[in-house]
Amino acid sequence: MAIISGGMNFTGGMGDFCAYRLPGSDKIVVRRKSGPGRQRIKQDKAYAITRLNNEEWKACTAATATLIRSMFPVKHLSDYPYAGALNGLFRFIQNEDPAAPLGKRGVLISQHPQRLEGFSLNRKQNFESYIKHPLQFGINRSNASATVQLPELVPGINLSNPAGHPLYRLVMVLGAVPDIVYNEERKAFLPVAGEEVFPVVAATDWQPAKQRMPATELRAAVVSPADTSDYTLVLSIGLEFGIPLTNTEVRPVKRYGAAKILKMG
Repeated sequence: MAIISGGMNFTGGMGDFCAYRLPGSDKIVVRRKSGPGRQRIKQDKAYAITRLNNEEWKACTAATATLIRSMFPVKHLSDYPYAGALNGLFRFIQNEDPAAPLGKRGVLISQHPQRLEGFSLNRKQNFESYIKHPLQFGINRSNASATVQLPELVPGINLSNPAGHPLYRLVMVLGAVPDIVYNEERKAFLPVAGEEVFPVVAATDWQPAKQRMPATELRAAVVSPADTSDYTLVLSIGLEFGIPLTNTEVRPVKRYGAAKILKMG
């Protein structure tokens, strides 16, 4: 392994070598490529298990893409590329599939919703570092709705605003995700539900940074298909900071604030 210095600044492959930036560092590391080639993995009998595992990984990435869409209205609050962490969680859920053989195991979110509860879109400062008060919340599957009870927020007491942005608000998102299973007819991993459910947003008004926000309730219900049994509801919450552009328009501050999954059910 070598470290690039002297003004060279590139990443990617080059012949038998590849260059990449170390996480959390400005250093670029160069190493020689190793391991079997792509064609060998595709054809060699010795890599039959590897091919099955690679095929199953497609189910994990499909589940991740679906979940990210269900939280899209608070996606801009993330401070790291969290898709990889979700892929890992879905892989764990996939390993719990009790029936399907290796290579065809699905991601049965509906059987393990608790695995995703509390998942944070932040690493530097999570939601609890800004809102220092537990929230009350719940999901009602009978009418595909959810509620979040927000406490009175007092800046400097149970609400933190380290950067001193002029406005803040709370954003609740309710979405729905299906299980991902192997479809024998199409020879691919697909959602058990064909219709995508779009997330619904409920938010407080923008509040001046030094003003208290009274206790309030946020409520939302998704526009769902007649049969919701194939979906798991996803309740997310985000704290958003904003900068006023005009008397009526506010620009949210990207990658500042925090968001997390509160509950799935």
